Amino acid sequence: MDDCSDNEDEKLDKAFVNEYKDKYFFNVDVISTPENMGFAGANNMGISRALKNRPSFVALLNNDTTIEEDTLEILVSRLNNSTRTVVAPKILYMDNPDKVWSAGGSIDDKLKIPVNVGAGSNDDGSFDTERECFFLSFCAVIIPAEVFSEGVGMLDESYYMYSEDVDYCIRLQKAGYSLLYIPEARVLHKGGAAGVSGGSDSLYYSVRNECILRDKYMKGGKAFNEQLLANQKYKYYAKKVAGRDCSNNKKMIEAIEAWKQGERGKRG
Repeated sequence: MDDCSDNEDEKLDKAFVNEYKDKYFFNVDVISTPENMGFAGANNMGISRALKNRPSFVALLNNDTTIEEDTLEILVSRLNNSTRTVVAPKILYMDNPDKVWSAGGSIDDKLKIPVNVGAGSNDDGSFDTERECFFLSFCAVIIPAEVFSEGVGMLDESYYMYSEDVDYCIRLQKAGYSLLYIPEARVLHKGGAAGVSGGSDSLYYSVRNECILRDKYMKGGKAFNEQLLANQKYKYYAKKVAGRDCSNNKKMIEAIEAWKQGERGKRG
């Protein structure tokens, strides 16, 4: 998938892909979107195209990743020996493969936000146990193809970017699927290739979409969001009066207000 790349270095070279397709007999299609559709929209387009080939499984893989040897074989083997299961590998930082990026996902009980288990921790063996998770990062995941026709459907494009994988994992579990973290399978992830990294858009989508998740699935989620908004407004004005930097508080207020006003999809 080439989700309307605006950087020549990031665009998929169709001639290059076709050369390797012919040389190694890969069944590869390059799909370019007319506009940036976000993580969910672009993946939905790719999934729809893949399903035409009637596969047993569909793999989602970020464009800023490298798969270690045998990873796909390990994951597919685990699926072949399971029923109603979705699997994901251990994800490590590409620039520092001794550090964990994600070893499955859980919910922070205090902040009520999704978090990648082990993020930033040393890969010291503490995350080498296969287990069921609350969610799996769709940076790298393999899903049985029948999922998409069994009522779970496609990714929710109203998120545009961030938290759509958490939403989908909740829906998977409601449909009776287990989410398994498989540590023997390993993927290296650079991070930040979705289009924004660490900027105002990144904060906006993260905070707004976390509010959507809480409101949609958490008992008392709406009240939690309202309290979060009040807290951020208090911090913003307190910092402003004290002459301190309050820019992040302002951005968080804008994101929470966007949830409250029903803004969905791409910002603006």
